[in-house]
Amino acid sequence: MAHSDVRAVLALGVDTAAPKLLAAVARHVNGSGGSPDELTDTDLAERFGWTLTELDEQDMQRVLTGLRLSSVRDALLRVEGYLESHGAVRPSERDWRLYGLAQDALKEQSPDE
Repeated sequence: MAHSDVRAVLALGVDTAAPKLLAAVARHVNGSGGSPDELTDTDLAERFGWTLTELDEQDMQRVLTGLRLSSVRDALLRVEGYLESHGAVRPSERDWRLYGLAQDALKEQSPDE
């Protein structure tokens, strides 16, 4: 996969992630849940140095979902870091937007709370 394709995928961000997956990533980041399988796949790929071309040959939709979720996780971690450090490093507006969408997804997944 060309670098421009990766940038295009990551630019899509959470807008194409299902609310259930978004909520799962949020629970993973806040420590109340495990990592979604798609995110674990991406983490393993990164750890073992697999290329996107190798992954592309397996299941491209799963690869793209994993990349999106990885981007979302990074944004949520930046916001969490900001909140825990009392504002030491300010996240971007996109990070805040993703954080808000993740909070909404959590509420949708747990309407009783």
